[in-house]
Amino acid sequence: MIRLSLLALSLVTVAIGITGCASHHLVPGKRAIFRCPGGEVIEATFRDGEVAATLPDGTKAILPQVISASGARYSDGTTTLWNKGNTVFIMKGEVVTLQDCVAEGQ
Repeated sequence: MIRLSLLALSLVTVAIGITGCASHHLVPGKRAIFRCPGGEVIEATFRDGEVAATLPDGTKAILPQVISASGARYSDGTTTLWNKGNTVFIMKGEVVTLQDCVAEGQ
């Protein structure tokens, strides 16, 4: 019984650690502009549990935060924005469409 309790406690600790890793260093509610190597711009406002993003083609999306083992991932099931440190990349379905986009002023 004690072993089972220790295992459960360990799993909770790992889950909390993973959730903590998913957070980005950008301040919630703050707007960030990311510039991609090809000159594309992504505007993003990180809020509690979601990001409001404007993509280079003008598409606006509210993407809820989803579980991620590394970085912060926001997805509506079609469009995904991954935030790792001061960079983001965009996926449409399983295809990376923009990558290595760096936050201005970082």
